[in-house]
Amino acid sequence: MNPSIEKLLNDQIKYEAQASIQYLAMASWADAAGYSGIANFFTASQKKNVCT
Repeated sequence: MNPSIEKLLNDQIKYEAQASIQYLAMASWADAAGYSGIANFFTASQKKNVCT
């Protein structure tokens, strides 16, 4: 594989993983604060981010 393409793919994977962690953190905060609707939204967003 072309090294520049490999780097770009690895960077994209890193960005997706960071976004997933951020969604989980926001979902956790919202759930602890009693905002179950937004917690569910962030949890679903995280799952979509990881599974697609």
